[in-house]
Amino acid sequence: ARLWAARERQAIGYVAGRPVMLTVIGIDGKPVEVKTAAAYRRMRVAAAADGVKLRVVSGFRTMAEQEYLYGCYQSGRCNSGNLAEPPGYSNHQSGYALDLSVRDPAVGAWLRAHAIEYGFHATVPSEPWHWEYWP
Repeated sequence: ARLWAARERQAIGYVAGRPVMLTVIGIDGKPVEVKTAAAYRRMRVAAAADGVKLRVVSGFRTMAEQEYLYGCYQSGRCNSGNLAEPPGYSNHQSGYALDLSVRDPAVGAWLRAHAIEYGFHATVPSEPWHWEYWP
């Protein structure tokens, strides 16, 4: 835990459009809210024990990042037109959501079988990479 503390930083997140202070740390080079990060690290260790490598592609998002992705969703001209919630309303901004790399079919299969054991739920049926931490 002490090693994590050195990398922690405060960030302004959003829950239902209202600003909240969050503590985030770096996981796989991406900012992740600390409670979500702790659960993810436990899940990643378990997956690795089963020969599956988990990797965060997107974690906590700033308002500017969410505005950009929402613009992409509306225009369809960037980010493959992927679904994005309006700025201030994304669970990526609340710190609960992670997008994980699912290019390896074993990752998706492992997540579907085990993620719930670590508090993670697939909340967007059209996005197999999107997992939210709801303990």
